[in-house]
Formats: sequence, C-alpha cells, structure tokens
Amino acid sequence: MRSVVYGENRRLLDLLSEKGEILTVSCRMSSKLSPINALTMNFILAEFELFAYRDRLRLDGGRLEYNFSGLQEDFDRLAAASHLAEIYLDALRTHEAMPQAYQLWAYSVNRLNHSTTPLMDVRVAQLRFLSDLGFRPWLYDCGVCHAEYGEGTSFSFTEASLLCRKPSCRQDLDRHQMVTVSPGLLAALRYILDAPYNALFSFDLSARVRKEFKAFSDRYLEWVMEKAYHRLDLVEDLARFTQEIKAGNPPAGKGE
Repeated sequence: MRSVVYGENRRLLDLLSEKGEILTVSCRMSSKLSPINALTMNFILAEFELFAYRDRLRLDGGRLEYNFSGLQEDFDRLAAASHLAEIYLDALRTHEAMPQAYQLWAYSVNRLNHSTTPLMDVRVAQLRFLSDLGFRPWLYDCGVCHAEYGEGTSFSFTEASLLCRKPSCRQDLDRHQMVTVSPGLLAALRYILDAPYNALFSFDLSARVRKEFKAFSDRYLEWVMEKAYHRLDLVEDLARFTQEIKAGNPPAGKGE
C-alpha cells in the first residue's frame, strides 16, 4: 500500500495482509536490476516472502501477481488510490485484524484501476470501509423517536444518525453538524452500506445526488477519523483550474 525510501538502497513497505492487518517491512535492494525491486512498487498484488526477527519483518523475496498499471497511467486514479491507502493505514494501524478490509481493498483498487470516475468511486469505498470498521451510520429511521424518513429529515454527524424534523429530537444538538438528506441520497447511502462487495459500484446517480453524496462521504470521513484529508481536494482544484484555462478564463494573479 505504501513504499518509502530511506537510507541507501533501503525501503519501508506497508503491506495489507489477507488477515486485514498492516505489516511494516524493511527491504534492501542490492542493485537496480534486482528482481525484488518489482515488489517495492506502490499498489501491487504480490506474494511476499518475509523473514521475522523479534518484532521486525524483512522482505526476502516473492512473486508479483498484478501491478494495477491503470493507476500509474492516470493522475486521478492514482490520487484516489493514494487517498484510500492513507485512510486504511490511519485506521488499521491501531485496529484489530479486519479480514473484510482486505476484500474491500481488492474490489476497490480493481475498480479504481479501470474507473472513469475515480474521485466518485473512492468516496463509495471510503464510506463502506468506515461502516465495516464499526462506524456504520444509522439510516433507517429517526435515531431518537424512530419516526420513518420524511420531508425535512436530516443527518446529524455528532449522533451519526438520521433525525426527524421534530424540535424535541434535535434539542441541544449543533445544527451546523447536520445536513438535510434527500430521498436520492438516502437510497444511495443505504445501498452502499448493504451491497455485497462485488456489486458495490454497480449503481448510478444524478448529478445533484452525486454532489450531495461526495459532500456527505467526505464530511463523514473527517468526523470519524478526526482528520482532514486534502488529497482529493487538490485534484479537484487542479481540474477546475485546468478547465478555466481551457475556457480562456485564467484566474487573476495577485496585483492584477
């Protein structure tokens, strides 16, 4: 999931095992032509041969199975995979082994490898990961009075639950931590949380609901992880800047 260069001809690798745990492994490459180099690339599927000594792991060899070349060929796909890897690493370093995380990663990275909408797909993957991690939002009825979904229903991020429009159900809650949930958004959220992994990305949304979903997924991620992730923001800012340049409307510089 991540390869970091340190020292001379050395790398630290963060691997996601089939058990759903993060393994940090050291690696030393003897030459530029070393066959072990192929095992140190980011975002590959491989069989790794590890040597364990005390609490340390060392990469001794292995076999490359698949390199997901589509991620390396597209900036948006690579950014999306890097974003998802950052979330996984942050969460699983302190979490017990989670086998379903490995399965979800496999389906997600394979989707991103061929995706024409990677910045949307990664937000689907991140929301499902958070849910499977144990932070499943309550999306069935009002979390206080259990009234069915209706007009004016909101989602409270502090309660991780739907709330109906009754004042008594919203008493003492921060309204700035709430967002109105449209029927389209609610249907999309319920599908993503319950769909089998092999059908997780098999749906489509209108432009309006897509925008609502992206905002919801990002905000829920920040609430759960207590951290702001900016990689996707930078990609989308760059895309907007490029569109403005192509349209002949470059942003004005300072002092102009």
